[in-house]
Amino acid sequence: MIFRFTLQPIFTAAILTLMFGLALFPVNVFSQDQTDYSVRDTSYVRSLNEQASQLLNEGRIDSAKIVIEEALTVSRIIEDEKGEAYGYANLGNMFLARGMPDSTIARLTGPFNRLNHTPRGLDIGNILATGYLQSDKYPQALELYTEMYNRSVEEENYSMQAATLQNLGITYSSAGDKPMAIEHYMRSLELAEEKSDSTTMAVLLNNLGDLNVEEGNYDIAESYLKEALEISRELGNLGYMSNSYTSLGVFYRNIEQYDEALKYFERVLDIAEQTGNIFSPIQIKYNIGNVYNSMGDQQKSIEYFEESMRLSREHGILPGELYNNIGLGLAYYELQDYSRAIEHSEIAVELAKQISSVDLIKQTLKNLTEILETSGDTIAAYPHLKRYSEITDSLSRTEREEALARQETVLGLRAERENRQLLEQSLQDQKTITRITYGSIAIILLALAALYYLYREQKRTNKELNKKTSELLEVNNVKDQLLSVLSHDLRTPLSSLKGVVFLIREGIFKDNDISTALNEIDYQLQQGINTLSNYLQWAQNQRDGITANNEELSIKPLVDDAVKEIEKSALSKEVILDNRTQNHTLVYADEQLLRVVLRNLLSNAIKYVDSGDKVIVDLTEFDDNIQLKVEDTGMGIPENEKENLFRPFSKIKQGTKGEKGTGLGLSIAKEFCEKMGGNIRFESTQGVGTTFYVSLKKPAN
Repeated sequence: MIFRFTLQPIFTAAILTLMFGLALFPVNVFSQDQTDYSVRDTSYVRSLNEQASQLLNEGRIDSAKIVIEEALTVSRIIEDEKGEAYGYANLGNMFLARGMPDSTIARLTGPFNRLNHTPRGLDIGNILATGYLQSDKYPQALELYTEMYNRSVEEENYSMQAATLQNLGITYSSAGDKPMAIEHYMRSLELAEEKSDSTTMAVLLNNLGDLNVEEGNYDIAESYLKEALEISRELGNLGYMSNSYTSLGVFYRNIEQYDEALKYFERVLDIAEQTGNIFSPIQIKYNIGNVYNSMGDQQKSIEYFEESMRLSREHGILPGELYNNIGLGLAYYELQDYSRAIEHSEIAVELAKQISSVDLIKQTLKNLTEILETSGDTIAAYPHLKRYSEITDSLSRTEREEALARQETVLGLRAERENRQLLEQSLQDQKTITRITYGSIAIILLALAALYYLYREQKRTNKELNKKTSELLEVNNVKDQLLSVLSHDLRTPLSSLKGVVFLIREGIFKDNDISTALNEIDYQLQQGINTLSNYLQWAQNQRDGITANNEELSIKPLVDDAVKEIEKSALSKEVILDNRTQNHTLVYADEQLLRVVLRNLLSNAIKYVDSGDKVIVDLTEFDDNIQLKVEDTGMGIPENEKENLFRPFSKIKQGTKGEKGTGLGLSIAKEFCEKMGGNIRFESTQGVGTTFYVSLKKPAN
């Protein structure tokens, strides 16, 4: 676990400076009587706000707080709305720098609604959205960031467009939607390149590097981070350089090049000493402690964790206390000092709950569970393990692999665009040489026309090549994607089964509980088999296609077999199965493909019904086709999920008992129906139930 303390970007130019330290002592900001407002006007308020912004950029938060309070007081007295809006923007930045997003939301919501019409309304909106983001309130953050982006487009505010695109990317990344995160980062990067905005490019490239470090995509991460560092050095901005050094230190720590990691972390401390920054030492001393812990030098690791902890408490940085308690817990665990390891891990769990971060709660619960189990206290570990399993099961990771695949395509497009720009420059040079050589305007025009034609042809060819490249990348990624999702979707139920078996062996379950547990094991195994079958069917179809071998079949035995296969799942959920199909009904179809379709439709129906509900299978004959109906009285399908219901790997709701699917079952059913010359459709009303209709041809007479 790497402690980064990275503030979410609010303005492109301010993202790093807000990280740059906290003042050890407040400075004397005012030289005149603070109760005399008669000589103070809007220019005075503006001066105060600019001074507060500068103090925040320097990390002197205690001093900034005094100035902000004075600016807000004076602006209210003289009814200066612009000055008041500027003051609230500074106040929000101050709370974010303190790691207090809840206070940001509480203090800015009212002023935002009241002052949104002012020029600083965009600033306040972005800061408020960042408060939502840091509080893990992703829907509210996305909604507000999107509103601010649309407004910045209307006002032609380029810098705010770039900032909100970055913030949207960070929000999507935090919410687990890596494809959308990369898309927004790339849109912001294209905007920065178009405007030749090196400042924005430095921030964006660093964000992309950090994202790829998190994903373990180290080759791409190193390229991004070193490019960001090069731009930061050209700008001469110590804040950006500090951020790049920090990211590179984390990168080298992750790939176990510890000397390199320490070298970059020491550079950050040097910059912090030059600027009087106190935030960076909190961050970097923790990361250095982490490096020494990985190297096996736990005593030195503890020294750095405790120093970072002392600074965090001194300056009220709650995330610093959390991460350093995590680090101390792991260090004492390595030293087999389990009592201290448990003490720090329990504190970390409580601090994670205060911050309300699902990922941190999950990590701290996992650490505490492992330490308790290793110390021999399995009874105390059980409730933490149960809570950890609940959180883990609720999080889907399959889209991470999709993000990496999509990113490869985006990187390819970016490289192609750069090559095309080089080609265009070359063509321009050729036009200049032609003008000098021939000296004739007629020949120049002919040459330009010819070059333009060649350019269009080259552009069309590049487009076709890029399309083919994307298709090949997608095919080559099928195997990796399949193995990745298999490892997740089969590991989770198997891990649950392992936990149940452990509890049975330890004698924690009674006789009746054992019977219930065995039924649950049986149900989970069936779900695992269904999951594996769906993946294998999908993989085969993606690899070389599946051909339907249609023949004349009696559909009744196939339906009976499918119903019998799903009976245990229905019995486990106390669901009523009603098979109304009649004998002697013939259909022209492929037996194996039809079995897969029936199994997936019945499994899907069982998943979304509850105790006492019904699943009905019925059949209707028409002149030239038959219609098979699978109807349930379950929860129904929400309107916003209907459009993508048959798409592979689409986001899917959990079942009524928390069942998770692969996102492939209905996609496979649709493909197989179409391969057999039929079709599938559905009708659903939320809260009433869902009915799937499968139409297949009857045998020719």
